[in-house]
Amino acid sequence: MKKKKKDDPLRLDQELESMMSEDGLISSEKLRTVTKMLNKEQQQLAQCLILSALKNTLIQVEEAQNIFIEESGLTILNNYLNDSKEKSRFHRCRLVLKILSALPISPSLLKQTGIGKSVNLLKKSINPEIKQRSSLLVTKWKKLVEVPATIGEQPKENPMFAAEPIDDGPNEQANQKVVDLISSQDSTDDPEPEPEPEPETVKPRKSSLEPDYLNRK
Repeated sequence: MKKKKKDDPLRLDQELESMMSEDGLISSEKLRTVTKMLNKEQQQLAQCLILSALKNTLIQVEEAQNIFIEESGLTILNNYLNDSKEKSRFHRCRLVLKILSALPISPSLLKQTGIGKSVNLLKKSINPEIKQRSSLLVTKWKKLVEVPATIGEQPKENPMFAAEPIDDGPNEQANQKVVDLISSQDSTDDPEPEPEPEPETVKPRKSSLEPDYLNRK
């Protein structure tokens, strides 16, 4: 049995290689099969082999990206990330982040899969590369769902990313900056303070000159 387990990664590698073309890409027909293999596989080494085989294809071929998303590929990757943050599976996590950076993620997909929250949690990873990649990815995705704040309204925290209180501090600071900006704009638009000092300074000067003028006459 041990021998068979050791042979499994080699067999899987050969199977994946047989699905690739000469340029190392997986055809659209085979991509659905490979995605299903990724969903069923339990061993980390095998998962990494499949992710490595998928990576170049998903980065370069737009049609492959759409097929992968149709086959619930984002949900599979999200499950991998949730497992990676608990067991520190850095290599697999790194492959997932590379694939995610190439996929066309829409706001609706972020909402449906919850993958924005999972990537956001990885910003606290002890691995520098994972920390950097996840931060860049979250910044990229936030631009997709960013709604400009209107005057008089406080910006609401986006539930697609704020999964835990770790990020509440920065978000509160950002919100306060918007509030300060709104209050400063309101104060500059108020015309009342300017005309008030004019009559006050003119009146006493006129009254002080009148007695001198009358005395001369």
